[in-house]
Amino acid sequence: MAFTTKKSLLLRVKNGDEISYDEFYLVYRPLIWLVGGDCKLSDEERKDLVQDVMLAIFSSDKHGALFKYDAAKGRFRDYFRGIVRNMACKIIRKR
Repeated sequence: MAFTTKKSLLLRVKNGDEISYDEFYLVYRPLIWLVGGDCKLSDEERKDLVQDVMLAIFSSDKHGALFKYDAAKGRFRDYFRGIVRNMACKIIRKR
């Protein structure tokens, strides 16, 4: 499964477009689920991972991870995957 980031989607999400939040969730939830599986998380832990990542990305204070992404430093998918892996590691440490 290929995950291609649309810059227009990221811009719409940054601007607070609620429909774009739904689209972002639908696009990136499967990636979060796959990474959780790669990290050997249970289905319950993977559900928590999806929720934790989306909360980090869409925090209401406009300082969420999405707003800290800098395209000059690399691709969004690599940045996003790093966030997901870090959140997965936190879940594993809680075990």
